[in-house]
Amino acid sequence: MNTKIFLLGIVFGMISVGSMSAYADHSEVTIVPAQGSGSPGCEEVEYGCFIPGVATVDLGGKVIFLNDDSAAHTFSAGTPEGMTGEFDTSMVMAGQSYEWTADVAGEIDYFCMVHPWMVGVLIVQEVEAVEEEVHDEDTIIAPVLPENIIPKLTSLSDITLPATFTTGSKVSYSIPTARGGIITAPVSCTPLPDSLFPIGSTQVTCTATNQIGNTGMTSFMVTVNPIPTVTDQTVTVLAGKDNYTSIEPLFVTGSVGTITGDTVNIEVRDNSNKLVGIEQSTPKESGKYSAVLTSNELWTESGTYSLIANYGNVLALDSFEFELIDSPEPIVEQSAPTALSVSTENSAYLLGESILIDLELSGADSGEAILLEIRDSQNNQVLLQSLNTDGTGHSDIAYQLQPSQDPGLYSIIATSKADEWNYSDTATFTAIMPIPDVTIGEITPTIDDGTADGMIADSLQTGDMVSFNTPIVSNSTSDVLITVNVFDSQDTPLGLAYFKSKIVNDEFDIVLGLQIPQDAAPGMATVYINTYTDWTENGGVAINPEQVSFIEISPSSVTDLELSSDGVEPVPIVEPEPIVEPIPVTISNTISVQTELPSYGMGDTISISGVVSDYDGTNQVILRIISSDNNLIQVDQFTPNTDGTFLNNIPIGKLWTMSGEYTVMINHGSQYSETTFHFTGGN
Repeated sequence: MNTKIFLLGIVFGMISVGSMSAYADHSEVTIVPAQGSGSPGCEEVEYGCFIPGVATVDLGGKVIFLNDDSAAHTFSAGTPEGMTGEFDTSMVMAGQSYEWTADVAGEIDYFCMVHPWMVGVLIVQEVEAVEEEVHDEDTIIAPVLPENIIPKLTSLSDITLPATFTTGSKVSYSIPTARGGIITAPVSCTPLPDSLFPIGSTQVTCTATNQIGNTGMTSFMVTVNPIPTVTDQTVTVLAGKDNYTSIEPLFVTGSVGTITGDTVNIEVRDNSNKLVGIEQSTPKESGKYSAVLTSNELWTESGTYSLIANYGNVLALDSFEFELIDSPEPIVEQSAPTALSVSTENSAYLLGESILIDLELSGADSGEAILLEIRDSQNNQVLLQSLNTDGTGHSDIAYQLQPSQDPGLYSIIATSKADEWNYSDTATFTAIMPIPDVTIGEITPTIDDGTADGMIADSLQTGDMVSFNTPIVSNSTSDVLITVNVFDSQDTPLGLAYFKSKIVNDEFDIVLGLQIPQDAAPGMATVYINTYTDWTENGGVAINPEQVSFIEISPSSVTDLELSSDGVEPVPIVEPEPIVEPIPVTISNTISVQTELPSYGMGDTISISGVVSDYDGTNQVILRIISSDNNLIQVDQFTPNTDGTFLNNIPIGKLWTMSGEYTVMINHGSQYSETTFHFTGGN
């Protein structure tokens, strides 16, 4: 009797007959890190840092992330440039595993957050069943995945804002993203972003449809509050002085009580109450406003002129004496301004701080216009305002950095144009995140997996893997960078391990590991542990004082086997470790470094240059600056030019608190050089 085995599956809403073996090939996959991948190098090997480097699993199948390496790892969807969110195992210690059911079809990149050189690819494929016959008497029917999957859209928060028009307000929002099967069309939202939303609450509905034909939906509310009715509004108006002539501009200032979004309408009437001038001005956030008016052909007679300010349904009055000059005396031409400059008090500010911007149009009188523009680190315009100079040619403005703005380098552009001149100047400042409330406990070097109960690594051999168990107490949610730099007895860098991520308000441990190179110099190695808000070249600053510890490094043992011809087990012969005399650190004559000036002060930028002789294109240069009280306040890593020359400009930051002699240390492989300069801006 013949036997047929049938496998029923639901694919695109249709019943199909399939082979059990066809699905079982990719119903489960196990991914492991390559041995020793906690140190760089695996990315250059054919099989990569994850095995398999490209894994395939069926939609609905099981993915097992098994850490059989000696170091802790994460398996996080995305790339070192950013996570995509399909899965994130957090820290998986040695011997532990994590399972994930593949609910999203497509090609997913993933990496290790602790060791970002470790990258892999997971392919989640949809299954189409095929028929397979087996000659037997029985028929077996079994279900086949995947089942129909409904797209899931990211949720958006409700939006509440005041109306900018009497009928409502234009509202911008980000289109949500969708996952779950193959999405066949862009996510559709109604009403669209930047639509005019009426006064009241409006529901926004967003939908996405996948290849199977299933539709997912999410929604949120947009509430537009009406412009408030002000019953006790106030407005003031004031002429700049009591007397004006027809050859002078008229300066008007004033303030309003409650800002409603309207403009202040300013009228000028002559001594016969005829309307001879009109101007509009928009109040600032403080409620103050200003305007400049000039006489025209309607100002035909001298006398008492009236100023009328109208804001909403409230009026304010003032007056001034006007003199019409028919034959004005010759005006002595004033010299044109000679230059424009813009500056800030500091080079870096925390998000949330106020920045005083000073502008000077040298040689200008009062009333000359300066256009000020500020652009953020993404080159988006965040301020555009016109200012007027005072009698000395100066003007200033306080710009408030908001906590929600992006950190990075901001640009200030100032311009002043007239028939006789056209000047511009720029300045920059760095906006940085507030210092996180993070405390790093005592860091313990251990062997094996880096756990707290691991074997303490007071001494190591070349080639050993060492892990640094780092306890963290965070009282804020913020971005943190932790670096571990190890230098051998000749001050040659052995490796850099780092952890860079957003941490939450919690207590936890992280483990950073690296391998001691075989060519490391024996003797006492120095370990530097630093905590920053970000890399220093990105504007990061130190959070906690630097921790320094020491580890003894000795050459690895060499074991030979003595062969026997009488069947006796070979006896290992262990060569004794050689006695290594301490090697003093020497200044190399193949690398040089110098500063542009012998002395610097607060707010300066230090120009550091040098050359690596016979540069072969390998290894980066490591730069460190040690303060007069022997603290590491700056570390950087860069690649020299092809001819070996290098030039780095280091801005003086908030960690530079002590005056005295500072030391610049440069390493390139085993080459080392240093120089000193005097800093006069500290305490």
